Amino acid sequence: MPARPFSNQLSSGVRRKVFVAILLTLFSFGGTLVSDRPLAAVGSDDLPAGPRAAAWKKVEQALMEGKPKTAAESLAGVEQAAIADKAWAEAVRAIATRILAITGDRPADDPERLILLAQEIEKAPEQTRGLLEAVRANWTWGFFLN
Repeated sequence: MPARPFSNQLSSGVRRKVFVAILLTLFSFGGTLVSDRPLAAVGSDDLPAGPRAAAWKKVEQALMEGKPKTAAESLAGVEQAAIADKAWAEAVRAIATRILAITGDRPADDPERLILLAQEIEKAPEQTRGLLEAVRANWTWGFFLN
């Protein structure tokens, strides 16, 4: 008999428990996934390395100078390049950071961030939607805590 994938070997109850554990981890440590802190506050050591490292530095510099529109424009380019390279995690970070740059001047109880993220999830490639939904869950949790 051929070997089944690991996920098929687990009962539905065990899969549900693993899913809940992952969700709890995201809620507990989700701030490190995509933080509410501006990228400039995160620090250069947290910037993605690779072919778009210079573009991320530009984004960081724009945010440090208080230019969120410039940062958002740069992030749109990073996002498109990451999608073209199938760097899905980096694309998610670019999308989320772009939304944070656009809505950074809004109060914590303003739902605009969640609305923009929902719109981006609809347009995003299928491969990024799971992570974007995790980001949305984290931001929704933070929204209701405020």
